[in-house]
Amino acid sequence: MNAYDIGDLVTLSVSITVEGEPADPDALTLTIARQDGEVLDVSADDIVRDDVGRYHYDYVPDGRGVHTITWRGTGAARFTESQQIYVR
Repeated sequence: MNAYDIGDLVTLSVSITVEGEPADPDALTLTIARQDGEVLDVSADDIVRDDVGRYHYDYVPDGRGVHTITWRGTGAARFTESQQIYVR
């Protein structure tokens, strides 16, 4: 688990493949759940598409503890991927 300080710029990224090839989902969502119970549903307009199947979001954490990041895609590139970061 990576550790960051409050106020750091954290680039959250995801790579999506279908049968080994980069693929875009029909819809992509990003949810960030903090340890204190606060949940941020990131707008699709704020997620940056870098290339086919590659996306990122620049996040500036403002609360301490574990933050669980969950990406979800729909359609042919349906997937769910979670990761955690620690903010001190």
